Amino acid sequence: MLYPVRGRSLKPDRVANAVCGAREVLRRISSPTETPRLPLTLRREAQALLRFFPVKAELHPVMTSAFM
Repeated sequence: MLYPVRGRSLKPDRVANAVCGAREVLRRISSPTETPRLPLTLRREAQALLRFFPVKAELHPVMTSAFM
């Protein structure tokens, strides 16, 4: 099933990829070896948000049930 958003249709795999991409960005922000010049406060915020992002294996069942 597709859900329209601003004239577009969302597919479960595209939403899952977007969430996984956002999780990866937060992971990179929270890593001092990958982004050494970022302030500590930004790293801590990224780590706090990262706790609530599902890993890819957890995301598939949720997306499948949400879009059915």
